[in-house]
Amino acid sequence: MWTKYCFCFFMTIFLVANASWARDSEWSGYFETQLSKIDSDTEGRFANWNGRLKPSWKVKTKPGTLHLSYDLQFEGREGADHFDTHGNLHLAYMEVPGRLWDVTVGKQVVHWGSSQIWNPTDVFNQDFLIRLGEFRDGQYAVRLDRNLTESLDLTLLTGFKDSDEIPDERVWAMRVGFLSGITDIALVTSYDEDLETLDLGLDFKGDINDDFGWNFEIATKEGLNNTDWIEYVVGIDHTVLTPKKLTMVLQYYYDESGGERPSNYDLTAFLEGRRATLAQRYISFNLEYEISRYRSASLLVIRNMDDESIRIFPRFKRSFGGNVDLLFGAEMGRGSDGEFNARFGTLTVEDPLPDRWFVYLKRYF
Repeated sequence: MWTKYCFCFFMTIFLVANASWARDSEWSGYFETQLSKIDSDTEGRFANWNGRLKPSWKVKTKPGTLHLSYDLQFEGREGADHFDTHGNLHLAYMEVPGRLWDVTVGKQVVHWGSSQIWNPTDVFNQDFLIRLGEFRDGQYAVRLDRNLTESLDLTLLTGFKDSDEIPDERVWAMRVGFLSGITDIALVTSYDEDLETLDLGLDFKGDINDDFGWNFEIATKEGLNNTDWIEYVVGIDHTVLTPKKLTMVLQYYYDESGGERPSNYDLTAFLEGRRATLAQRYISFNLEYEISRYRSASLLVIRNMDDESIRIFPRFKRSFGGNVDLLFGAEMGRGSDGEFNARFGTLTVEDPLPDRWFVYLKRYF
């Protein structure tokens, strides 16, 4: 924890010391706001309201580009005297380009992997970002990027992540990417200093022809008590002009460790990035349609193949002149249902997931 406070202190000193170039800097940014209604029970007798407001700024200066973002959250419950607010620094990092290495320091979003939903090779964010208006969490990290050749790049990374076992885990990672005209390949390795575990992963992405593409992501993971498991994702995508753009993506995800943990299966945990209650097998289908230049719609269906439950995510997006994005969406379906067989017994789900409704606005300035 002290490392985070030290970073905030030195970042403040850095900004004050360089206030002279701030007057000649180029400023831009946006703010995001999201409001969601969550039915607290399957009969819809009462509901929770959650909201988020996130202003973000980007400052281009002579040393580099500074990114700042703050996340204010509030929640309340219908029919109850309950209202709570809290906020946190969402992002605060500096990008400094160099002759050999590009350096990124601070609380930043690090996301690796080519799969649309699941990313076994991701060091920090293995949750899938499908909730409308949700923001991927940032981590305190130092990142070094270098292009070794036109088709070969290298990334070195060290930072902190929160997990089910230990908060603020220290992680060291390396990613080597090879780009070609047919297949893109990435090799990822990460070492958890606190758990003393080593993960290895490979990521492949390519095109079959102009209309079809494919990807395959696989990783070997180590856990506590000398446990290890394999995760992988295989997917295929197809794009059709009808004459508007129609994209279809089909993916299969397998987690060997899913279901073995002594906990009820809960898709909510997966949506929030907690991996303690996953099933083993999922399949997803995502359909995206470009209605017009400023309107688009999508439908994502995720099926848990262990308990045969389904969760559906419809979304609609409307843009206004390129400066404002307005989105509506929902989560519907059970997501978990009854009992399913796990590797070490049977898990029981007491209640299915409630429905959730979204409205999301993004305004650039």
